[in-house]
Amino acid sequence: MPASAENVYIVFVPDFGEQAGEFLAEGPVWLCDSAINRHAAERFWSSKTLPPGYLTVFDMGDAGSNEKRLLEILDTIDEHHPSWKRLDVSGATAGSAVASRLAEYGRGLPKEREKGFTFDRS
Repeated sequence: MPASAENVYIVFVPDFGEQAGEFLAEGPVWLCDSAINRHAAERFWSSKTLPPGYLTVFDMGDAGSNEKRLLEILDTIDEHHPSWKRLDVSGATAGSAVASRLAEYGRGLPKEREKGFTFDRS
């Protein structure tokens, strides 16, 4: 697994599970907590091949929407992976509140894609 944290993947898909392995080859992954995602995370953690902090399972809390929860965890992600250059978000959209918040991290613009968006920090 790479030690770089230039690409950070944030996943709001409760049945993403083992697919996280594809992202882990590219960068740290933050998975929303669900039975399927937690089971996959525990398997990856037990393999002991991941750098510390490379796979995080986060609680959805009481945010009410994936976009609101994203806004709540952005500072934490930035704190844990300060050298990130790209966020790849699955299961959330980059509405005006998200786009405005991301502008605090760089001049890039979110690019919508099927079932999510990417944001490249300039």
